Amino acid sequence: MLLVVMCPKCGGKQKTNPRRVSGSVKKCVFCGHSFVIHSLEKDRILAVL
Repeated sequence: MLLVVMCPKCGGKQKTNPRRVSGSVKKCVFCGHSFVIHSLEKDRILAVL
């Protein structure tokens, strides 16, 4: 299972491992911006695949 998250800077959508979601830092593959994924309730998580 993968989660689709959205970069807050460029809006790029990318997949991430759900086991490392809470408090993890994700680096956008499109613009290089690093951001924190806080929890499953936040608006950056778009879909569960």
